[in-house]
Amino acid sequence: MNLNWVPSTAKGESPTMAGEVVVRLPSYPERVRIQARFAEFAGTKEEEKRHEKMLAIADIADTAKTHLVSVKLSMLDGSVAANSADELYSMPQFDGVVTELALGLLNGFSGNSQGRSEPK
Repeated sequence: MNLNWVPSTAKGESPTMAGEVVVRLPSYPERVRIQARFAEFAGTKEEEKRHEKMLAIADIADTAKTHLVSVKLSMLDGSVAANSADELYSMPQFDGVVTELALGLLNGFSGNSQGRSEPK
């Protein structure tokens, strides 16, 4: 099953970009394995384990990339657009989106979806 996911920077009263990312949702076993793999990250204190958290986010982001089905995001000022996972992951303007995507994968995308769609 796929999820049409809209990052927080593309919603609300003052969005800075437009578009969405289609994500293949992990199955229950995949989700449990992801949560188990990164369980330490979920409970650490930021000030004590910043380095470990940054490495964990990078690892989660790598995992999240394998779930991307399509990407279509652009800055509202027209400065940059991402139309593939590689573009999304390569442009610093989208670093916050990748972080949000990774944490969404870890936490189950609760409250972040535009809608769900069946695989094509």
